[in-house]
Amino acid sequence: VSVTGTIYLQSGLINTSVSKSLIFSGTDIFSPLNQFGETNAGWENSFINGPMKWETNIATTQNIPIGKNAVFAPVKMQKINAGFARYLLEYFPSPYLSLIPVASPPLDHISKIEYWEIKADPASVSPEANIGLSWRPGSGEDSTIADQNDLRIAQFEDRGTGLRWEELGGPNQTNLNGQYGQILSSQLMTNFSVYTLASASKLNILPIS
Repeated sequence: VSVTGTIYLQSGLINTSVSKSLIFSGTDIFSPLNQFGETNAGWENSFINGPMKWETNIATTQNIPIGKNAVFAPVKMQKINAGFARYLLEYFPSPYLSLIPVASPPLDHISKIEYWEIKADPASVSPEANIGLSWRPGSGEDSTIADQNDLRIAQFEDRGTGLRWEELGGPNQTNLNGQYGQILSSQLMTNFSVYTLASASKLNILPIS
């Protein structure tokens, strides 16, 4: 199903799969206030339950209201340049199958609870973007400000020393709302892969599963 207008996420989930996908190329999402403190960004009672494709021709910021198995885990995409791009995004409330516990400094450890997969279609002309990941009580994150400031986004990639979890920018958090929040990357992405939450401190309880 391709939606070129508005998605109304009011009550109930939209179930998708690889073979039954949703492509969103519109500009508007209507939904109530969610636990992350945002309206029109999906919410805990209505989101895309499975993979979702987003495509656009302009530089813009878009909330991607995805989740799985009753877990609402939205992503924020900040597309930097004009030009066509199509992204495939999916959330998994489980450890990454190729989980390697090697985290490059300044990362101390990565989450063993959840991950997101973000891919750019090869036909994309200008896919460069920053991303934001969400966290919630089920993420195992402590609610103290100190631990929240230690949060980072980690990307599973090879920067010349083999596949490792690499930091994707420093701390830059928005929409903190008690035990819910979002962290934005400060490093521009051109190569997309697998992402999860990480900590720059040994004190953070993040990886408990």
